[in-house]
Amino acid sequence: MKIVGIISSPNKYGNTATLVRTALKAAEEEGLKTEEIFLDKYNIKYCRGCLSCMSTGKCIISDDDFKKLYNIILNADGVILGAPNYGYSMNAIMRTFLERFGLFEFMTSNSFGGKYVAGIATSGGKKGVIKVAKSTINIAKSAMFKRGFVSGYLGVATRGEHIKNNKKSLYKAMKLGLKIALDIKGKQKYKYQNISGRFMNKILIKPMFKKVILKNKERNMKAIYENLKERGLIEA
Repeated sequence: MKIVGIISSPNKYGNTATLVRTALKAAEEEGLKTEEIFLDKYNIKYCRGCLSCMSTGKCIISDDDFKKLYNIILNADGVILGAPNYGYSMNAIMRTFLERFGLFEFMTSNSFGGKYVAGIATSGGKKGVIKVAKSTINIAKSAMFKRGFVSGYLGVATRGEHIKNNKKSLYKAMKLGLKIALDIKGKQKYKYQNISGRFMNKILIKPMFKKVILKNKERNMKAIYENLKERGLIEA
C-alpha cells in the first residue's frame, strides 16, 4: 500500500511542503510506503486541448515528465495534493499538472477512481485557503465512472510565520496523514460522501455520457470506450 504526496509549492522547505511531509510521515509510521513528488523539479508542459487522449489513451506531449508522474499516481493507493493559495486558487504548477490528466481522466476515472485523496493548502491569510484545499481533490471527488474517496482536507492560514512553529497545524496534518492511511488499510467506502453529486451523476450525467461514448466508440472516444469496457464500467 502506497501514498504519494504531490507538492506544488516552489519552496521545497516551505509551509505547504512541510505539511505534506508531516502527513506522509504519519502514513509511513502506520506502515504504508510513501513517495514525495516536488513538482517544481519536473518539466510539465501545458495541456494543448487537442483531445487526442480520448481516442488514443495517450497524451500527444511526449517530451516532458508527465508520463512518469502519471504512472506513479496510477500505481498508488492514495494521493495527498498540496498547493499554496495564489489569488484564491491553487498555484499554476498544480493546475497544469492536474489539467494534463485531461478529459480521458474525467470520463474514465482511470487514475484517481477508487483511490483515497486528501488536499492540503496554505496561505498567508485565512481567505480562500479552505477553497484551495478542496479544489485540489475535485479530480477524484467528481470522477464520473469510478469515484475517488476523500479522506479529508486541511487549509492553514500561516499569518506570515513558518508552519514548523505551529504545533496545532502540524498535528492536524499528522492526523490527516494517519486518516488516509487507515482509510486505505480499512478500505473505507464513505457511503454517504458527496451523495447529492453522485445521485445527479447516476441519473443524469453518466447515462448521457455513456450514450455519447458508445456512439463514438470507433472514432474520437475509442480509447475511453476500450478503457471502460476492460474495467467493466460500460457495456460492450
